[in-house]
Amino acid sequence: MALRGLSTTALRRELARREAGAGRLAKRRDKLARRLATLDAELADLGVNGARRLGRPPGRKTRRRGPGRPKGGRKSHGGLTLMQALEKGVRKGSTVSPAEAAQAAKRAGYKTASKTFGIQVATTLARAAGFKKTGRGQYLRMSDGAAPKAKRGRPAKKAQRGPGRPKGSKNKPRATAAAKPAPAAA
Repeated sequence: MALRGLSTTALRRELARREAGAGRLAKRRDKLARRLATLDAELADLGVNGARRLGRPPGRKTRRRGPGRPKGGRKSHGGLTLMQALEKGVRKGSTVSPAEAAQAAKRAGYKTASKTFGIQVATTLARAAGFKKTGRGQYLRMSDGAAPKAKRGRPAKKAQRGPGRPKGSKNKPRATAAAKPAPAAA
């Protein structure tokens, strides 16, 4: 219902209707609260605590990491790393998409419940030396003797500053006092 199309009297009528409904709900809530209080009193007479306590029950120890409890919540992946499962599941010389590679890794025994498993597989394929990207979303499984992937980025710059000089300085080191010639006496 659009407010621009309503007159002031219609708006006042709607507000009054809503306020009356709120009053009815408040009365109903008070009635239920009184009834709940009587039930709690009856339970207390019987020796039972009526109110349910949230959180850890009293007397129960917190879950702390002790001896024999592993650090972190790592789950078993079937004894394989993702890369091992991909190498085991995808045949050499075949081209796969990340979705197909994810299915092959699961068939090879990799266990996961990740919601983003396809993204993890795509990232692993992009970084893996045993797979070569042949096109958009296509990776070729190369033989084991494949050359490792070249490093990305620019090659390192040659050192241009002298030893003992601050970073950014391209000046040559100053001559020491022993190396300076003595001024000629006139």
